[in-house]
Amino acid sequence: MQVESVYAQTTLCRNCGEHFSVGQTSSSGKPTGTADPSRGFGSMMWATLGRWLPKVRIGERNIRCYQCGHGQRVSTSAKSTMCAKCNSYIEMQDYRITGAFSRLLRTQGRVVVTAKGDLASTKVYCSSALIEGSVRGQLCCSGTLDIRRKGKINGAIEADHVVIGRKADVDFARPLHVGQLEIAGRLRGDILAAGGVKISSKGNLTGTVVARSFSVDKGGEFHGQLTIGMPDMSAAELFGGDPGSKEHSQLDLELPLHPASETGA
Repeated sequence: MQVESVYAQTTLCRNCGEHFSVGQTSSSGKPTGTADPSRGFGSMMWATLGRWLPKVRIGERNIRCYQCGHGQRVSTSAKSTMCAKCNSYIEMQDYRITGAFSRLLRTQGRVVVTAKGDLASTKVYCSSALIEGSVRGQLCCSGTLDIRRKGKINGAIEADHVVIGRKADVDFARPLHVGQLEIAGRLRGDILAAGGVKISSKGNLTGTVVARSFSVDKGGEFHGQLTIGMPDMSAAELFGGDPGSKEHSQLDLELPLHPASETGA
């Protein structure tokens, strides 16, 4: 048993480190909310209470501490938590940016930049994001980044998975660092992909691409230079015109690339 603020909705068990929802108390003095930790009870007290409290299945998701990199599972309803390894505070709040925004932001939640939003922060870390407006700072996304903007992105983008929407028509002023890239709209810029790049049937990509695999669906187009593999070179060297490693296949492609073609590492 532990004492929490009357305003708390979720908390962390001080015994086992698990998240659970804080139950409310009825006029009879019995809890009416949920007090079921997401993965079992951490003590005999919680095990006893669990026999008669109404149980609710609480969804979970994976997060990672920005300080030490430790990964852990938390409730999807949690707004914040503490790292189980280094005790650092981890925010999980979602943000919707509708105007100018310039402060440092680190959250395991979702960041949405609307059409009128202007993300000018030096650094923004998030779990997932949707970009319809302007990005001028550095955006690092550990999950999926959905881009639907029409115009130029001057900021630096890093994400595990980037999706260029069908209505997007975007120019990247800086190299785009991704794990996986899917292009359904139009993209102009330099791409450094640790995984694969896929251009769908109506997708169009112009620029220099370095990736482990590359595919184009029928109807898709690619204009530029393609390097398959991950040369041991910096982004500045790769996109500055310096030759890549001889161990990697480098192609100067005519316009457009033949549809339904695929090249793998």
